[in-house]
Amino acid sequence: MPSCVVRRSAPRRGRQPRVESLDQAQVVKSLLRWRHRPGHLQRRGFTLVEAVVATFSTVVLLGAIASIVTIATRALPDPQAPLEQRLESMNMLDRLEAELRHATTISRASGGTLAFTTPDRTGDALPDTFQYSWDTQLGDVLVREVNTREADALSGVESFNVAIVATETVRQQEQLVFAFDSGASPTTRPLTTLNGYGISFTPALDGASTWNLTRVRVQIGRQAAADGTMHVNFSNVLLGMPTTQIATASVPESQLSATSSWVSVPIIASGLSASTSYLVSVVGSGSSAPGAVTVSRVSGVSGNFAAVSRSGIIWSPLISEAMCVEVYGTPGSSTPATLARRARITLKRAGQAPISVDVELPNKPAMP
Repeated sequence: MPSCVVRRSAPRRGRQPRVESLDQAQVVKSLLRWRHRPGHLQRRGFTLVEAVVATFSTVVLLGAIASIVTIATRALPDPQAPLEQRLESMNMLDRLEAELRHATTISRASGGTLAFTTPDRTGDALPDTFQYSWDTQLGDVLVREVNTREADALSGVESFNVAIVATETVRQQEQLVFAFDSGASPTTRPLTTLNGYGISFTPALDGASTWNLTRVRVQIGRQAAADGTMHVNFSNVLLGMPTTQIATASVPESQLSATSSWVSVPIIASGLSASTSYLVSVVGSGSSAPGAVTVSRVSGVSGNFAAVSRSGIIWSPLISEAMCVEVYGTPGSSTPATLARRARITLKRAGQAPISVDVELPNKPAMP
């Protein structure tokens, strides 16, 4: 821009100094030339192509933002859904726990299936069966069945697991299956290598089709020499007489008391029929008089046993007296039973953390 000279005149009293410009025409011309230079202070508009591209870009951007917002909104769960699903899961587990506490037998507890039996819970005076089953091949539904009929179902189940976490192993409780001791005129009879006594019986078992012999108690004592052996034999019987020997046990006479007393003799036999008669006999060996056995008076032959005696190798009925004896055994299989004491149930539904409950089993239900 061209320079200009400004001259200041001496102010008069009471007035402000006055500025006078020189070459005003040149200043104006210079300003006009500066303003109208090419491109100075001039603004251009958008072309059609630029406007279309800008509009398309804006539409694409807004569409992407809308899609992101929609997806994010759908990903957010319903605030009420998790609570409702958890309450459904807990209700199902509460029902299962209440039923399982009364279980008397558990037939299956693996592979996503729990099946058990309880005393009557439906009012028909009969035992009830319950089954909770979840199978990935059948979908994501946990089905509850009562007496083979579907009673309830829970959808959206990702896993259902049953574990018996506490058990105990017990053998069947031993029980008395036969006994004879009339208490009438008890006396002792000598046992020799030729003489013996026996008694046949049919076991008394409630509902069992098989049983297992565990021990025999007989009233026996030693003779003066105490150098023989007492043999307790368990045999099949035919027409009241012993046939095939099933099991035997021996007691040294030296271990017996001088007077006849009850002696428990372990003798084992398994898988015996509960409807078949058997015979227990006592004989001696190794001495001319290896011991004595106590017998009691009987009036004739009873309906559930028959007394016999041996002279040499021949057994014959004994009408007036019978050997005092007790026979013990266990009903059913000889395999020890496994009882459940505590179960752990774990249930997981989609979108939820697993829920686990431990169920105490006061009835100690038997397991397969």
